[in-house]
Amino acid sequence: MKTITKFLSVASIVAMFIFLDACKAEKGDLGPIGPIGPTGANGAIGATGANGTIGATGATGATGTTGAKGDKGDKGDTGATGATGATGTANVQYSDWIPFTLTGTQSSNGTTNIILPKITQEVLDKYLIFSYIKFNISNWVYSLPLSFPSGGGKDETVAVRYYLGNVMITSNVTYNNTSFRYVLVPGGVPTGRKAAVDYTDYEAVKKYYNLPN
Repeated sequence: MKTITKFLSVASIVAMFIFLDACKAEKGDLGPIGPIGPTGANGAIGATGANGTIGATGATGATGTTGAKGDKGDKGDTGATGATGATGTANVQYSDWIPFTLTGTQSSNGTTNIILPKITQEVLDKYLIFSYIKFNISNWVYSLPLSFPSGGGKDETVAVRYYLGNVMITSNVTYNNTSFRYVLVPGGVPTGRKAAVDYTDYEAVKKYYNLPN
C-alpha cells in the first residue's frame, strides 16, 4: 500500500510539471526601441594643469658674408645756382670808444677832428657809417647826429661828418668826458625796413653785433 501511494506522489509531481509547461505563453516578437532619454548635465571642468618650463634660447646664427658691391650709379644733374646771400656780419667793422671834447657855445659851434685811418676811400664809397656818442658819466649813448631841446632857447646839436682818414664832430655846446664810436656796414647789408637791426638804437646794434662795452 505504501508503494502505491509513493508512486502516485511521483506521478502527481510529473503531471504538475507537464501542466505548467503546457501553460507557458508562447514567446512573442521584440517590441520597438524606445526614444533616447535627455542628455545628462555636463560634469565639472577639471583644474588647469601647471605651465611647462620655457625652453632655452637657441644660439645666434653666424653672420652671413657681405654681398658684392653694386655698380656705381650715374652722376646726377647739377643743381641750379642759389641766389647770392647778403653780406655777413663778419664784414661789419667798429671802433673802440674814442674820448673827445667839444667846446661849442650857443652862438658858435665847437669842432673836434679825430684821425681814423680805417676811413678809406672804399669805405666812403661803399660802406654805410653809423656814429654814436656816449656821455661817460651817465653811460648814456645816442645815435648821431643828435638834437634835443636846451634850456637856453636853442636846441643842442651834435653833428658828424666823415672825410678820408678822419671824422669831424661839431656841436653848439661844450661837452666834456664824452666818447665817440663808429660802425662800418658794407653796402650789401640792408639798412632800411629789411634790416636785421635798427641802427639808430645803439643797444640793439650792440646786442646784434656783440659789441664790447
